Amino acid sequence: FDTAAIALDFYLEVEAEAAEDFSISVTGRDAERCSRLEDNLVLNIYRALLEENGRPMVPLAIRMVNEIPLGMGCGSSAAGRLAAIALAVHFGRLGWSGERIVEEASALEGHPDNAAACWLGGFVAAACEDSTVHVARVIPPAEWRAIVVLPTEPLATSKARAVLPANYSRADVVVNLQSAAMLGLAFAQGRADLLRIAMRDRI
Repeated sequence: FDTAAIALDFYLEVEAEAAEDFSISVTGRDAERCSRLEDNLVLNIYRALLEENGRPMVPLAIRMVNEIPLGMGCGSSAAGRLAAIALAVHFGRLGWSGERIVEEASALEGHPDNAAACWLGGFVAAACEDSTVHVARVIPPAEWRAIVVLPTEPLATSKARAVLPANYSRADVVVNLQSAAMLGLAFAQGRADLLRIAMRDRI
């Protein structure tokens, strides 16, 4: 529930330079979808930010290498939004700090956890206070490895959330709060023995 996230070593690598017209060259996962000029997350946000901030539109020639599966719960939307914001900050000369970039991405995402982990790396817990994003971050033990299981078909987060019930029992909420608190400390202290308990999920 949009509380904590961990950065994995899947990357969205973007290089861009000013050009006469927009173009995108993509290799890696979902290259065809990522290279579309219409309905492109990165381009749409880049254009919108320049316009909102009164900056001239600078067309870009973009080269992209994408390792993040789209629609699989691996943070592809956070990475794309952050890439777009970073491009707008650079080519629009916005002068935003890293904190402002994370706050903008969090607002676009609707929650701060994925954007914070994507931008900062490590294991993060994040919370919003109005437009301010507060982040606590630790670096997991170097020897820990993640096992990532991907679905066979992509599923938008909004659709996945639509099947959740409106209410949960107090007992289930208590267990999940305990697990969430334990998970943060397990990462902070390198306590692999606590991960089994910390990853209990009743919600």
